[in-house]
Amino acid sequence: MFLREDVVRELLESRQVRIPPGGVAHSVNEAMDVAGSVGYPVVLRPLDRGSKVVCENAKSLESSFPSAGCVIERKVPLNDGVRLSMRVCEERRQALIAIQGEGDEHIEYVDPILGFDAFRALRLLRTVEWIDQPLLRGSAIIIGLYELFETTDAERLEVECLAVVEGDVFAVHASLYVDDEARARHPELKDAETIIPVIHGPGSVGCVVSGKGMALAAIDALAAHDLAPSRVIDLGPAITKELIAVALHEVADEKATEQVLISIACCIYPCSDLTNEIVLWYNEHEGLPLGVHITGGGQDEASARLKEADIEMVTSLGKAVDALVGSEEE
Repeated sequence: MFLREDVVRELLESRQVRIPPGGVAHSVNEAMDVAGSVGYPVVLRPLDRGSKVVCENAKSLESSFPSAGCVIERKVPLNDGVRLSMRVCEERRQALIAIQGEGDEHIEYVDPILGFDAFRALRLLRTVEWIDQPLLRGSAIIIGLYELFETTDAERLEVECLAVVEGDVFAVHASLYVDDEARARHPELKDAETIIPVIHGPGSVGCVVSGKGMALAAIDALAAHDLAPSRVIDLGPAITKELIAVALHEVADEKATEQVLISIACCIYPCSDLTNEIVLWYNEHEGLPLGVHITGGGQDEASARLKEADIEMVTSLGKAVDALVGSEEE
Protein backbone atom coordinates (compact mmCIF):
# COMPACT_ATOMS: atom_id res chain seq x y z
CA MET A 1 0.00 0.00 0.00
CA PHE A 2 1.04 3.60 -0.50
CA LEU A 3 1.94 5.43 2.70
CA ARG A 4 0.06 8.63 3.38
CA GLU A 5 1.64 11.91 2.34
CA ASP A 6 2.35 13.03 5.92
CA VAL A 7 4.04 9.69 6.75
CA VAL A 8 6.32 9.94 3.72
CA ARG A 9 7.25 13.52 4.58
CA GLU A 10 8.20 12.48 8.12
CA LEU A 11 10.32 9.59 6.81
CA LEU A 12 12.15 11.86 4.38
CA GLU A 13 12.91 14.37 7.12
CA SER A 14 14.24 11.59 9.38
CA ARG A 15 16.74 10.64 6.60
CA GLN A 16 17.83 14.28 6.10
CA VAL A 17 16.45 14.28 2.56
CA ARG A 18 15.85 17.91 1.61
CA ILE A 19 12.24 18.60 0.63
CA PRO A 20 10.42 21.89 -0.08
CA PRO A 21 9.63 23.86 3.10
CA GLY A 22 6.15 23.23 4.42
CA GLY A 23 4.18 21.10 6.82
CA VAL A 24 1.05 19.08 7.55
CA ALA A 25 -2.33 20.72 8.17
CA HIS A 26 -5.48 19.11 9.56
CA SER A 27 -7.56 22.29 9.53
CA VAL A 28 -7.90 25.45 7.45
CA ASN A 29 -6.30 27.52 10.22
CA GLU A 30 -3.29 25.21 10.35
CA ALA A 31 -3.04 25.39 6.55
CA MET A 32 -3.05 29.19 6.66
CA ASP A 33 -0.28 29.16 9.26
CA VAL A 34 1.91 26.80 7.20
CA ALA A 35 1.33 28.75 3.97
CA GLY A 36 2.06 32.03 5.74
CA SER A 37 5.36 30.70 7.06
CA VAL A 38 6.64 29.43 3.66
CA GLY A 39 5.03 32.05 1.42
CA TYR A 40 2.65 31.82 -1.53
CA PRO A 41 2.25 30.19 -3.98
CA VAL A 42 2.01 26.83 -2.25
CA VAL A 43 1.23 23.29 -3.39
CA LEU A 44 -1.52 21.47 -1.52
CA ARG A 45 -1.49 17.63 -1.59
CA PRO A 46 -4.29 15.70 0.19
CA LEU A 47 -3.05 13.12 2.69
CA ASP A 48 -4.90 10.39 0.75
CA ARG A 49 -2.83 11.07 -2.42
CA GLY A 50 -5.54 12.97 -4.22
CA SER A 51 -4.74 15.49 -6.96
CA LYS A 52 -2.38 18.31 -5.98
CA VAL A 53 -3.57 21.92 -6.17
CA VAL A 54 -1.50 25.08 -6.57
CA CYS A 55 -2.83 27.87 -4.35
CA GLU A 56 -1.80 31.42 -5.19
CA ASN A 57 -3.37 33.05 -2.13
CA ALA A 58 -5.26 32.42 1.10
CA LYS A 59 -8.65 32.47 -0.61
CA SER A 60 -7.77 29.67 -3.04
CA LEU A 61 -6.16 27.70 -0.20
CA GLU A 62 -9.32 27.92 1.91
CA SER A 63 -11.57 26.83 -0.97
CA SER A 64 -9.28 23.90 -1.89
CA PHE A 65 -8.62 22.51 1.59
CA PRO A 66 -9.62 18.80 1.79
CA SER A 67 -11.55 17.54 4.81
CA ALA A 68 -8.99 14.80 5.53
CA GLY A 69 -6.09 17.26 5.78
CA CYS A 70 -3.12 17.86 3.53
CA VAL A 71 0.57 18.51 3.11
CA ILE A 72 1.39 22.10 2.15
CA GLU A 73 4.73 22.96 0.58
CA ARG A 74 6.30 25.96 -1.08
CA LYS A 75 5.91 25.74 -4.85
CA VAL A 76 9.28 25.25 -6.50
CA PRO A 77 10.06 25.37 -10.26
CA LEU A 78 10.41 21.89 -11.77
CA ASN A 79 12.25 22.89 -14.95
CA ASP A 80 15.79 21.50 -15.33
CA GLY A 81 14.96 18.80 -12.80
CA VAL A 82 15.05 15.01 -13.16
CA ARG A 83 12.59 12.26 -12.27
CA LEU A 84 13.72 9.38 -10.07
CA SER A 85 12.22 6.00 -9.19
CA MET A 86 13.36 2.90 -7.31
CA ARG A 87 11.75 -0.51 -7.29
CA VAL A 88 12.46 -4.13 -6.47
CA CYS A 89 13.66 -6.18 -9.44
CA GLU A 90 12.64 -9.76 -8.65
CA GLU A 91 14.48 -11.23 -11.65
CA ARG A 92 17.86 -9.99 -10.40
CA ARG A 93 16.94 -9.82 -6.70
CA GLN A 94 18.31 -6.30 -6.72
CA ALA A 95 17.04 -2.75 -6.55
CA LEU A 96 16.42 -0.96 -9.83
CA ILE A 97 17.02 2.80 -9.89
CA ALA A 98 15.72 4.71 -12.90
CA ILE A 99 16.56 8.37 -13.51
CA GLN A 100 15.08 10.45 -16.33
CA GLY A 101 16.08 13.86 -17.62
CA GLU A 102 15.03 15.65 -20.79
CA GLY A 103 14.35 12.64 -22.99
CA ASP A 104 17.21 10.60 -21.47
CA GLU A 105 16.70 7.69 -19.09
CA HIS A 106 19.28 5.57 -17.33
CA ILE A 107 18.77 2.42 -15.26
CA GLU A 108 21.11 1.22 -12.55
CA TYR A 109 20.90 -2.09 -10.64
CA VAL A 110 22.01 -2.12 -7.02
CA ASP A 111 23.03 -5.26 -5.16
CA PRO A 112 21.81 -4.79 -1.55
CA ILE A 113 24.94 -6.55 -0.26
CA LEU A 114 27.29 -4.12 -2.04
CA GLY A 115 25.10 -1.09 -1.37
CA PHE A 116 24.92 2.29 -3.08
CA ASP A 117 27.52 5.03 -2.67
CA ALA A 118 28.23 8.64 -3.66
CA PHE A 119 30.24 7.61 -6.74
CA ARG A 120 27.27 5.74 -8.24
CA ALA A 121 24.89 8.58 -7.32
CA LEU A 122 27.13 11.10 -9.09
CA ARG A 123 27.35 8.82 -12.12
CA LEU A 124 23.55 8.60 -12.27
CA LEU A 125 23.23 12.38 -12.39
CA ARG A 126 25.92 12.69 -15.05
CA THR A 127 24.12 10.18 -17.30
CA VAL A 128 21.20 12.62 -17.64
CA GLU A 129 23.55 15.57 -18.24
CA TRP A 130 23.00 17.20 -14.85
CA ILE A 131 26.49 18.64 -15.28
CA ASP A 132 25.86 22.32 -14.48
CA GLN A 133 23.79 21.57 -11.37
CA PRO A 134 24.93 21.03 -7.74
CA LEU A 135 26.07 17.41 -8.13
CA LEU A 136 27.12 16.79 -4.53
CA ARG A 137 23.80 17.96 -3.09
CA GLY A 138 21.89 15.99 -5.71
CA SER A 139 23.85 12.82 -5.00
CA ALA A 140 23.32 13.23 -1.25
CA ILE A 141 19.56 13.29 -1.83
CA ILE A 142 19.69 10.16 -4.00
CA ILE A 143 21.71 8.36 -1.31
CA GLY A 144 19.16 9.40 1.33
CA LEU A 145 16.29 8.20 -0.85
CA TYR A 146 17.99 4.85 -1.42
CA GLU A 147 18.56 4.48 2.33
CA LEU A 148 14.84 5.11 2.90
CA PHE A 149 13.92 2.61 0.17
CA GLU A 150 16.27 -0.05 1.55
CA THR A 151 15.67 0.36 5.29
CA THR A 152 11.87 0.27 4.97
CA ASP A 153 11.88 -2.79 2.64
CA ALA A 154 9.81 -0.71 0.22
CA GLU A 155 8.68 -2.16 -3.09
CA ARG A 156 8.67 1.16 -4.91
CA LEU A 157 9.73 4.76 -4.36
CA GLU A 158 9.02 7.56 -6.83
CA VAL A 159 10.09 11.20 -6.81
CA GLU A 160 8.31 13.62 -9.12
CA CYS A 161 11.40 15.78 -9.50
CA LEU A 162 14.82 16.56 -8.10
CA ALA A 163 14.46 20.33 -8.42
CA VAL A 164 17.20 22.95 -8.19
CA VAL A 165 16.30 26.22 -6.47
CA GLU A 166 18.97 28.92 -6.04
CA GLY A 167 21.78 26.38 -5.86
CA ASP A 168 19.95 24.01 -3.51
CA VAL A 169 18.31 20.69 -4.42
CA PHE A 170 14.93 19.40 -3.24
CA ALA A 171 13.14 16.09 -3.64
CA VAL A 172 9.66 17.13 -4.76
CA HIS A 173 6.73 14.84 -3.97
CA ALA A 174 8.00 11.40 -3.06
CA SER A 175 5.68 8.37 -3.00
CA LEU A 176 6.50 5.20 -1.05
CA TYR A 177 4.86 1.82 -1.59
CA VAL A 178 5.35 -0.69 1.25
CA ASP A 179 3.55 -4.03 1.64
CA ASP A 180 1.97 -5.25 4.89
CA GLU A 181 4.78 -7.73 5.61
CA ALA A 182 7.41 -4.99 5.46
CA ARG A 183 5.31 -2.73 7.68
CA ALA A 184 5.08 -5.49 10.28
CA ARG A 185 8.90 -5.75 10.36
CA HIS A 186 9.45 -2.04 11.02
CA PRO A 187 8.11 -0.40 14.20
CA GLU A 188 8.10 3.06 12.59
CA LEU A 189 5.75 1.79 9.85
CA LYS A 190 3.64 -0.71 11.79
CA ASP A 191 0.88 1.78 12.61
CA ALA A 192 1.46 4.11 9.63
CA GLU A 193 -1.69 4.76 7.66
CA THR A 194 -1.82 3.48 4.09
CA ILE A 195 -4.17 4.28 1.26
CA ILE A 196 -5.22 3.02 -2.16
CA PRO A 197 -5.62 6.08 -4.40
CA VAL A 198 -9.09 6.38 -5.92
CA ILE A 199 -10.28 8.86 -8.54
CA HIS A 200 -14.03 9.39 -8.90
CA GLY A 201 -15.40 10.45 -12.27
CA PRO A 202 -18.66 11.31 -14.03
CA GLY A 203 -18.64 8.34 -16.44
CA SER A 204 -19.63 4.68 -16.55
CA VAL A 205 -16.32 2.76 -16.75
CA GLY A 206 -14.80 1.31 -13.58
CA CYS A 207 -10.99 1.17 -13.93
CA VAL A 208 -8.41 -0.90 -12.03
CA VAL A 209 -4.85 0.20 -12.84
CA SER A 210 -1.26 -0.05 -11.58
CA GLY A 211 0.22 3.39 -11.07
CA LYS A 212 -0.61 7.04 -11.68
CA GLY A 213 0.70 6.85 -15.26
CA MET A 214 -1.65 3.98 -16.06
CA ALA A 215 -4.54 5.89 -14.48
CA LEU A 216 -3.95 8.97 -16.63
CA ALA A 217 -3.46 6.84 -19.75
CA ALA A 218 -6.73 5.02 -19.08
CA ILE A 219 -8.62 8.30 -18.64
CA ASP A 220 -7.14 9.64 -21.91
CA ALA A 221 -7.92 6.42 -23.79
CA LEU A 222 -11.53 6.51 -22.61
CA ALA A 223 -11.88 10.18 -23.52
CA ALA A 224 -10.82 9.36 -27.10
CA HIS A 225 -14.04 7.30 -27.34
CA ASP A 226 -16.17 9.88 -25.48
CA LEU A 227 -16.14 7.71 -22.36
CA ALA A 228 -15.17 8.61 -18.79
CA PRO A 229 -14.43 6.64 -15.61
CA SER A 230 -16.91 6.13 -12.80
CA ARG A 231 -14.02 5.22 -10.50
CA VAL A 232 -10.28 4.63 -11.00
CA ILE A 233 -8.54 2.48 -8.38
CA ASP A 234 -4.74 2.64 -8.46
CA LEU A 235 -3.25 -0.51 -6.90
CA GLY A 236 0.36 0.48 -7.45
CA PRO A 237 3.09 -1.89 -8.66
CA ALA A 238 2.84 -4.71 -6.10
CA ILE A 239 -0.58 -6.07 -7.04
CA THR A 240 -1.67 -9.23 -5.25
CA LYS A 241 -4.67 -11.44 -5.99
CA GLU A 242 -6.30 -10.19 -2.78
CA LEU A 243 -5.93 -6.55 -3.82
CA ILE A 244 -7.35 -7.01 -7.31
CA ALA A 245 -10.30 -9.00 -5.95
CA VAL A 246 -11.22 -6.15 -3.61
CA ALA A 247 -10.72 -3.50 -6.31
CA LEU A 248 -12.86 -5.31 -8.90
CA HIS A 249 -15.74 -5.69 -6.47
CA GLU A 250 -15.47 -2.02 -5.49
CA VAL A 251 -15.67 -0.73 -9.07
CA ALA A 252 -18.55 -3.11 -9.84
CA ASP A 253 -20.44 -1.95 -6.75
CA GLU A 254 -20.28 1.65 -7.98
CA LYS A 255 -23.83 2.36 -9.14
CA ALA A 256 -22.68 4.27 -12.23
CA THR A 257 -20.38 1.47 -13.46
CA GLU A 258 -21.60 -0.20 -16.63
CA GLN A 259 -18.22 -1.47 -17.94
CA VAL A 260 -14.89 -2.42 -16.35
CA LEU A 261 -11.37 -1.75 -17.65
CA ILE A 262 -8.28 -3.49 -16.23
CA SER A 263 -4.89 -2.00 -17.21
CA ILE A 264 -2.02 -3.44 -15.20
CA ALA A 265 1.75 -3.79 -15.54
CA CYS A 266 2.86 -6.45 -13.06
CA CYS A 267 6.32 -5.46 -11.80
CA ILE A 268 6.59 -7.51 -8.60
CA TYR A 269 4.38 -10.59 -8.91
CA PRO A 270 3.55 -12.55 -12.09
CA CYS A 271 0.32 -11.53 -13.80
CA SER A 272 -0.72 -15.20 -13.86
CA ASP A 273 -1.31 -14.85 -10.08
CA LEU A 274 -4.21 -12.48 -10.78
CA THR A 275 -6.16 -14.46 -13.37
CA ASN A 276 -8.12 -16.73 -11.04
CA GLU A 277 -9.51 -13.72 -9.17
CA ILE A 278 -10.45 -12.00 -12.44
CA VAL A 279 -12.23 -15.13 -13.68
CA LEU A 280 -14.11 -15.59 -10.38
CA TRP A 281 -15.20 -11.96 -10.44
CA TYR A 282 -16.21 -12.14 -14.10
CA ASN A 283 -18.38 -15.21 -13.46
CA GLU A 284 -20.12 -13.36 -10.61
CA HIS A 285 -20.80 -10.33 -12.80
CA GLU A 286 -21.89 -12.01 -16.01
CA GLY A 287 -22.97 -9.49 -18.61
CA LEU A 288 -20.76 -6.65 -17.37
CA PRO A 289 -18.44 -5.77 -20.31
CA LEU A 290 -14.76 -6.21 -19.49
CA GLY A 291 -11.56 -4.98 -21.19
CA VAL A 292 -8.28 -6.51 -19.98
CA HIS A 293 -4.74 -5.26 -20.64
CA ILE A 294 -2.11 -6.96 -18.46
CA THR A 295 1.66 -7.17 -18.98
CA GLY A 296 4.42 -8.80 -16.95
CA GLY A 297 5.81 -12.19 -16.01
CA GLY A 298 3.61 -15.20 -16.74
CA GLN A 299 1.75 -13.27 -19.44
CA ASP A 300 1.21 -16.28 -21.74
CA GLU A 301 -0.12 -18.39 -18.89
CA ALA A 302 -2.44 -15.59 -17.80
CA SER A 303 -3.75 -15.12 -21.34
CA ALA A 304 -4.47 -18.84 -21.73
CA ARG A 305 -6.31 -19.00 -18.39
CA LEU A 306 -8.48 -15.99 -19.26
CA LYS A 307 -9.18 -17.37 -22.72
CA GLU A 308 -10.63 -20.52 -21.13
CA ALA A 309 -13.16 -18.24 -19.42
CA ASP A 310 -13.95 -16.39 -22.70
CA ILE A 311 -12.00 -13.31 -21.59
CA GLU A 312 -9.59 -11.82 -24.12
CA MET A 313 -6.37 -10.34 -22.75
CA VAL A 314 -5.19 -7.77 -25.29
CA THR A 315 -1.74 -6.35 -25.90
CA SER A 316 -2.42 -2.65 -25.39
CA LEU A 317 -4.60 -0.27 -23.40
CA GLY A 318 -6.11 1.10 -26.60
CA LYS A 319 -7.28 -2.37 -27.67
CA ALA A 320 -8.81 -2.94 -24.23
CA VAL A 321 -10.85 0.24 -24.60
CA ASP A 322 -11.77 -0.76 -28.17
CA ALA A 323 -13.13 -4.02 -26.75
CA LEU A 324 -15.37 -2.07 -24.37
CA VAL A 325 -16.58 0.18 -27.17
CA GLY A 326 -17.34 -2.84 -29.34
CA SER A 327 -19.34 -4.53 -26.60
CA GLU A 328 -21.26 -1.31 -25.99
CA GLU A 329 -22.22 -1.06 -29.68
CA GLU A 330 -23.44 -4.66 -29.67
